[in-house]
Order: sequence, then structure tokens, then C-alpha cells
Amino acid sequence: MGLSLRRFFPFSLSGLSATEMLVTAVSNRIKIMESYFGGKGSDGTYQTIINQIPAVEIYIEAYAGHASVFRKMIRPNLTILNDINPKVYQKLIAHFPESISFSDDTDRKDFIRKYLEKISNSSIGEIKNTCQGNNDAGSILIIECLDAIDLIDKYKELIEVFNSLIYSDPPYPLGSRKSQVKRYEFEMTDQDHVKYLKYLKNIRCKQLISTYPNDIYEDLLPPPYFNLHEFWSQTRKGLAKEYLYKNYETPTELQDYSYLGSDFRERDKLKRIKRNFLRKFKEMPRQLQNSILKELLL
Repeated sequence: MGLSLRRFFPFSLSGLSATEMLVTAVSNRIKIMESYFGGKGSDGTYQTIINQIPAVEIYIEAYAGHASVFRKMIRPNLTILNDINPKVYQKLIAHFPESISFSDDTDRKDFIRKYLEKISNSSIGEIKNTCQGNNDAGSILIIECLDAIDLIDKYKELIEVFNSLIYSDPPYPLGSRKSQVKRYEFEMTDQDHVKYLKYLKNIRCKQLISTYPNDIYEDLLPPPYFNLHEFWSQTRKGLAKEYLYKNYETPTELQDYSYLGSDFRERDKLKRIKRNFLRKFKEMPRQLQNSILKELLL
């Protein structure tokens, strides 16, 4: 898979068996992304968010953090993870050795040009071969360290040409948090939130935005332009009400169907229904299978 073990070891690998090296490498990758304040990795949280993500060609996390949502879902053709914090950026690079990063804007523009031409002239594989990184994962992953608006500006043409979704999970407004203590090296003021939301409204693509209940987002993301999905999330300080704003209807075609259901019991129930249906379907004669498929496709 092109995994470079030396990426995870600041010391000599001599004396370790191949199995020991692999186990240690995987363990170190997990530790790199273990915990992140405001992350979406808690049970019930990432599932709820993924169930609101429609099938897309391009997926962007403008405030990736430890990219909990991306790590849990099926990858689209192109993913762009971004975080303005250089420390977080380096952790993402270390966790995803298959990722691409650009040394300058010229390389980035060259990639965008090739991707825009891919339908008629290039395959995904051919585009990947022109870029840095070990893209063995079957899709393209780009990691950036930019201001969110700057990021979207640089990829705006790609975003608006293809079926794209921007997932924004910025540092929540201080006034909406249980604690007013600043937790991030790159916090956002209320004015920063206003500027970002006003900017997003001029980008022609699907948008999904996480926050806590607050007046800024309620005022700038009103219905019917944005639909609101509310749910409870487990945080370090207990349960918290989360808001998910989206500028599209609840999707029927999802990027990943692995987490269907509103909670653990419903997800487990739906998995059993699917498993039993598939078992019965596979036991049917082939002609009956084809007849059912034909009816479903009408």
C-alpha cells in the first residue's frame, strides 16, 4: 500500500520484525488522531453527520481538525482536508501518508487544470500519477493548511463545476459554548463567523455546517435557504445540542449508507433487516432475482 514505516518512527527500526513494525505503525497512527477538542468522533455524532452527506464527487472539510467524519465514511473521488493550524496539518499528513500536498500555487493550479480535463482526457489514476503522494486508496486526498476562505477561493472552479459538498465545522462561537475559555490556537471572533457565512452563501455547491445554537448562525442561515437538523452529541462536558445547517433537502442518495438510523438501536435493527433481506435474495433462483431487480428499477 506504499506505507512508509519510517514516517512513524523517530528511532531505528532494527531489531523489530515486520509484524511488530506494522502493529506499532498502526498504533502510532491511531494515537496521532486520538482526541481533538470539538471533534466529531463520539458515538452517535459522526453517524448523524454522515447520514446527512449526499453522494458527491468532491468532499471538502474546511476546518478538518482530526477529520473524524472523513475517517469514518466512504471516500468520494476527491477529498480536500484543510486546517489552518500547522500542527494539525502535520498530524493529518502523518495520518494519511497517501495524501497529496502542494509546495506552491503553481502545482495546485496544474492539478486543478488536470482534474477539470479528466472527463475527456485523463483518468483519476493518470491525474494521481502526476501528483506527489502515494495514492493507493483508490481516490485522491489533498491536505491543505490555509485559511478556509482562501482554500475555497483556490478550489472554487472545481467546487462549482463538479457535484461538491463543503463541510464546515469551525470553532464554535464563544458565546455558544458551555465554557468561554479559548481552546484553539486559531479561534474565530463573531465577526469572523459572519464573514465566513456570508462568503459561503455565494459559493454554488452543497454545504453542511456544524455549530451549537447561536444567534449568528440562525440569522445568517435562515429557512428556506438552509434546512436545520438538530441532534444531541456527547462531549467532554456531557450532552450538548448540535445544529447541522444544510442548503439542500435531506438526501435520499448518501455517500455512505453504513450508519442508517437515528441511534444505535435503530442502526442495529436496519442492519438486521438488510442482512436478512440479502440472505433471502441470494437464496432465490436467478430468474426471480432478475425479476425483482427489474421491478425495483422501473
